[in-house]
Amino acid sequence: SLDESSLPAVTAICKRLEGLPLAIELTASLCRAMTPQQILPKLQDRFKLLASARRDLDPRQRSLKGALDWSYDLLNEDERKLFSELSVFAGGFSLEALEEVCPIPEALEYVFALRDKSLVRTLELGNEIRYSMLESIREYARERQREFEEDEPVRNESAPIAAIRSRHASYFLRLAQKHSPKLLNAGLELEEARKALELELANMRSGMQFNVEQRYEEEIVKYGIELSRFLQIRSLYSECEEVLNVAESAAREIGNKSSLALLLNRHGLMASNRADSDQALRLFQESYDLGKEIDDKRKIMIASINLGNIAWGQSRFNDAEKIWSETLSLSIESGNANNQAMLLGSLGILATWRGEFERARTFFERSLGYCNQGGSSEQLAGSLFNYAELLARLGDYEGAKQKLKEAYSNYEYLGNEYGKLHVDILEGIVLFKENSLEEAKRILQKALTDSTKLGTPRTEMYASLALARVFAKLDSVVKARSLFLKSYEIGMTISDRKHLSDVMIYAAEMHKKAGNTTASFALQARADEEYREMGLKNDVFSQETLKNISQMIETGVSRPLSSNESIERNSRIMKLI
Repeated sequence: SLDESSLPAVTAICKRLEGLPLAIELTASLCRAMTPQQILPKLQDRFKLLASARRDLDPRQRSLKGALDWSYDLLNEDERKLFSELSVFAGGFSLEALEEVCPIPEALEYVFALRDKSLVRTLELGNEIRYSMLESIREYARERQREFEEDEPVRNESAPIAAIRSRHASYFLRLAQKHSPKLLNAGLELEEARKALELELANMRSGMQFNVEQRYEEEIVKYGIELSRFLQIRSLYSECEEVLNVAESAAREIGNKSSLALLLNRHGLMASNRADSDQALRLFQESYDLGKEIDDKRKIMIASINLGNIAWGQSRFNDAEKIWSETLSLSIESGNANNQAMLLGSLGILATWRGEFERARTFFERSLGYCNQGGSSEQLAGSLFNYAELLARLGDYEGAKQKLKEAYSNYEYLGNEYGKLHVDILEGIVLFKENSLEEAKRILQKALTDSTKLGTPRTEMYASLALARVFAKLDSVVKARSLFLKSYEIGMTISDRKHLSDVMIYAAEMHKKAGNTTASFALQARADEEYREMGLKNDVFSQETLKNISQMIETGVSRPLSSNESIERNSRIMKLI
């Protein structure tokens, strides 16, 4: 029976069967002996599963395979051959792809014949017609193709199936190479590239897989570079790392150091998103070393920027500033607008945290200027986001929200879920500062849930802290304390010293409000000492409060942490929180 427990499986079954009436009817008959949850995994062999034993039915009504056999038997030999060959396309194909992969003069005529027999579907997309097969029909076509080729080894490139798959993989690699670099652009070029790559993602995955099966290392590397760029922007991080691992191995195998440096850098970004700073550091360092070895200044600059980001994430702000400033000089020499925008934005955030607000504003305005001179849409979004953080610090909440709206629009257009999460969290903080607590709570709860789903500890950490502050202001102390602890634990895991200090500061606010002055002052003292050692400004508490904290430290009421002890001994702060 259909109930809450079986509904997800029933929905998945209907989706897998793509709404085919006969397939759904045959599946429904199985419910006499199996639950939907049992049926779903067995649909991998749908032609064997979806068959009826009733002899009073026409053969084409007894099974899904029988219905397709009947349609197949109506085709002439040339139509049958093309039908089986079309199974190479995943997710559909264009007329251009058809002519490249199945280069026979009558191909389009045969496709029209297959469409008239409901074996191929057409869909109008703008000024272009796109062709596709239902997955059940495509699987049937693959079986027919295997029957044609059962005596031919796939490794043999003269075998028709291998030749078709090779042409397919080559065509979609060229398409990826055409559009993937445009993801760094803006405007119509970016829109065209994003749509094309989204449309052909399944075909690119299939092309990559063919080259992996055939161990064509050079093609694997090329596919890895183009496919991983799109997967990264689309926030498909797990798949992106899988592609990068395979492509890096191939690059090492053939000694392609230039491509390996690029792949390692991109892999480092994925590790950073997982908050695995140790792995990210190793990957960025190897990328930097390879760039130096082959004297590729662009790769040296990109790796340097990210090595600075790692130092920043570990709260080594002086190291980060030194790396970014040196790299900015190289970037200016090379005239790379995107890198200059990125570096100026990073230096602007650091200036914001140090309380150097006018200097930060100059950095951000210069960063946006370089974005307009040739920066990518992704970097434009990042620069707008950084500027919004400064405006929020200065109390210009309307200005901050406008910048966040623009940043979100860019991230959304790119399909960048990670960037959107950062925007949502900062928007929640701005609403908190405006005392719109219920709206802030709604946005931050969603951001926390989405961060967990996406598997990005840093945004989960930020969202937990921001939401804790909301609950603390709503006097939900138990919820607030739980979120403070969660945020603190993540900060401990990724060794983010600044964030640990932020948690202490805001937890101290909660205790101060509750009248627990001992815990409040102890947390303030620890945090303020950490801020001063990192060279950052504590703008949460008044100067009078900070003076009291300094007196406590000087009289030994609260011994400050040394730099070497800070992360280990911060775990004791959790008891105070």
